[in-house]
Amino acid sequence: MRWIAIVLLLGVFIVHDTPQWIVEGTGYPRNWFFYGLIGAWTALLSAVTAPFFWEQPHSLWRSLALAALAISFIEGMEMPACLLALDPANVNRMPSGYSLCDYVVGFPIGKIIECLYFLAVLYILWRALATRAA
Repeated sequence: MRWIAIVLLLGVFIVHDTPQWIVEGTGYPRNWFFYGLIGAWTALLSAVTAPFFWEQPHSLWRSLALAALAISFIEGMEMPACLLALDPANVNRMPSGYSLCDYVVGFPIGKIIECLYFLAVLYILWRALATRAA
């Protein structure tokens, strides 16, 4: 537990302070690095936490927890991936009302992915209910 606490605290401070150090050396917008690191940190936490839930006995709650972690991982990796696809100089030119990935892709990919998440959760619930009925 001691090492987990140390790693979590170091991760939080690295995510919070590293963008400022990078900005001073490159001149890129701070939020470009900040959101990228936050997304990567979220994905890392989800990936590290998932095996603990995977080892639990099969249940509806285990399935929902793993789905939440998978969604969190995908969402966490989405931000750095979209930031890498966008030139840092264009971050401030993005029109308001667009999410970053919607802007990069050119269509509302966020809404499509959100619908897929919702369908996956509904499938998990349906499977759990069908198993209980059998």
